[in-house]
Amino acid sequence: MEKLILLLGRYHMERFVHKSGTSYVILGSDRSSVGDAEGGGNGFKVALKFFKDKSQFQRELIARTGFEASTHQLIIPILASYDGDTNESLLTALSGIEELSEYRYLHVFPLMERSLFDMLSHDNL
Repeated sequence: MEKLILLLGRYHMERFVHKSGTSYVILGSDRSSVGDAEGGGNGFKVALKFFKDKSQFQRELIARTGFEASTHQLIIPILASYDGDTNESLLTALSGIEELSEYRYLHVFPLMERSLFDMLSHDNL
């Protein structure tokens, strides 16, 4: 069985989907609930959003604070946050990934079935 390399011991990065001047988004899965790193299960699907700038990382965190996902269906909750200024393991993990070496901050979101663009285009929101 092929052994997976997991970011921070839990996130399997599967597909790069978006890059801007300040952020990078990768689809993947949280394997921490699977119980092993051998690929025995698929884990929980997530979107990993990496940031270069701490103020943008904090702004996104503040904007989502206090919203209950069940009552605000268009607000996607942050499952976990990692600050490279205080979390050396994040920086160590990212230093080995050339595309992400400039990024110091990470938010993890549940992967939604549809994008906001899709909802706005088709649901008359």
